[in-house]
Amino acid sequence: MVKDKERLKRSASTRIIIGLGIVGIFAQMGWTTVNFSALPVWVTFDLHLGQHLGLILGAFMLTEAIFRPSLGALSDRIGRKPLILAGPALGIFTSIATIYTANPYVMVLLRGIDGVGLAAFWPASFAAIGDAVDEKSRSMAMSVLNSASMAGMALAFPLGGLANDLTKSHWGSFVLVSIIFAITVLVGLFALPRGIHKHDHIPHEEAPPHMTISDEVKNLFRSVPDMLVMSIVVFFAIGLLMPVIKLYAMEQFGMSETKFGMLLMPVAAALGVMAVPFGKLADKWGKMVSVGYGMLTCCLSIWFIAIVRNTLAAAGSGAVLGVGFAVAFPAWMAVISLAAPRDKAGQVMGAVGMAQGIGAMVGTALGSFIYSTDWMSLPRLGVMNKNLPFYLCALFLSIGTVMVFTWISRSRTESAMGRRIKDKERRFIVIAAIIGAVVICGWVVFRYTKPVAPDRVAWLWVQSAVRGDAEKAEKYTLPSFEKTGRNETASEMAADIYSRWSKKEKAYYIPPSHQKIFDRGRRAEVRVVFVFPDRRRVADVIILQKQPSGEWKIAGKHAARL
Repeated sequence: MVKDKERLKRSASTRIIIGLGIVGIFAQMGWTTVNFSALPVWVTFDLHLGQHLGLILGAFMLTEAIFRPSLGALSDRIGRKPLILAGPALGIFTSIATIYTANPYVMVLLRGIDGVGLAAFWPASFAAIGDAVDEKSRSMAMSVLNSASMAGMALAFPLGGLANDLTKSHWGSFVLVSIIFAITVLVGLFALPRGIHKHDHIPHEEAPPHMTISDEVKNLFRSVPDMLVMSIVVFFAIGLLMPVIKLYAMEQFGMSETKFGMLLMPVAAALGVMAVPFGKLADKWGKMVSVGYGMLTCCLSIWFIAIVRNTLAAAGSGAVLGVGFAVAFPAWMAVISLAAPRDKAGQVMGAVGMAQGIGAMVGTALGSFIYSTDWMSLPRLGVMNKNLPFYLCALFLSIGTVMVFTWISRSRTESAMGRRIKDKERRFIVIAAIIGAVVICGWVVFRYTKPVAPDRVAWLWVQSAVRGDAEKAEKYTLPSFEKTGRNETASEMAADIYSRWSKKEKAYYIPPSHQKIFDRGRRAEVRVVFVFPDRRRVADVIILQKQPSGEWKIAGKHAARL
């Protein structure tokens, strides 16, 4: 009899895990496609509202963050399935409605509704996984949802890009999303058991008496402060890249939507398959150890992507980044679920999810702003607004890694299960972080005390001209260059043209490249390219001359052929 009960229990758990995995693939595919594949392209290239992209996606993140705790708690009371299905059901309508509005504030409303749907889906799903398995298999089970999430993301970008390329539009992917969410709801209705809820048998008297909602919320946040701070820091870092990574690939590497998606798909698909073995590794190796070294892998990968600007290098580092994420994330969710009281798993998952959403919302808004404005470029350091989000992401992932090895690993030793992080490992990470900070500060000081390279002098001049600041631009030129025989100087003429291209025609520029040094190192030339919304490109060649002081000054400019 006991064996029969155990067999039935394992069978029910397996059905829940498999059902949630299938539904998770389709749901993640839908949300990733609409928010991070379709929307940035639609808003930037069709509606020319790139400056509102952060606001629109921020609404998605904000509503998700606000509603996660309450909807997670609701799943503790009414069961997981209704909330798991509610999110995709809302997405069926919001994805289609997006096509028929050009008003950014209506889009904010639609993305807010999507955020509510996502807030209903994931806390209930992770809590359902926690309900279905014992503690010893928690990481492995959590990795199923992680695998589903990775698989959904793997398919989202290529399918969304393919839908747009086949329809020769940017609205095709929204129609695809509506179909995906409809499939999600149908699959969930039949694949998930009706009663995905495990706490009806818990006696009422086990709950603390005379607890108000305010008291419960305070106790909830007091119980996991380290996890809340960690979630904000890490998801802020992730949020910096979420709205801009596809735009960066299209604008800086010239990739089509389909090519970008195909580049991501094999990596993400392979990681989706490997997520379950990684989850088993976390159960055996130690959950906190897996979180720590997974985070360290992600951190190093992002630093490499930020510094080495090469397509193949980015793809390889992206694969390593995915490995780190696949190791760390299911172990992290397992630690969270073990820290939660059994009848409040949804609440704790929702609270941590809210912290994640707040971090991602702020990161998304800031990442979009940085990417869309030249004011955040740092030419002397060779950092432009387009890749600054990668540097900031790497910085905050570094902070998160140090937090895992120090504060969090000390406060969560009881729920770590398996090998704990040792003191010598903590010391190594702290010392490495200090050395890294010193190196970065020293590099910044070194760059600002040395003569600026010719390509960066040209960049400073173009940057000033794009902002319409001719007076500042003249600081980087020779007097002979400014003499045009007209009432305007050369910098004033450039400022009139470049600022009009940027502000009125919505063009962006690729910082000066193709540097050539000649005349025994005394002269140099670089090329700057302006890209317009219709994909038209205009290039200028900037000629520079080295001064006796070692500084470079702009000596000439002429149009270039592309």
